[in-house]
Amino acid sequence: MFKSDSTKVDPKGQEALRKLATALKENRDVNMLAEGYTNNVPIAKGTAGIRDKWDLNVLRATEINRLLPQSGLPTTQVTHS
Repeated sequence: MFKSDSTKVDPKGQEALRKLATALKENRDVNMLAEGYTNNVPIAKGTAGIRDKWDLNVLRATEINRLLPQSGLPTTQVTHS
């Protein structure tokens, strides 16, 4: 869903999130919790706003938690950690 060191979801990932939001909004008993993950490649020097993998994890999870409601999933079904 993400290019290396990126916090922006790629187009295929955005489409997958739209499909997920559509499926989940029909089932109000299900909540979504996004967690960020990264690879073991060191952060490129000078990557704006990202000091380490911890920052990247948090920013990726935040991006998903913002995109799901934009894709139609009610915010009441998006759980933040």
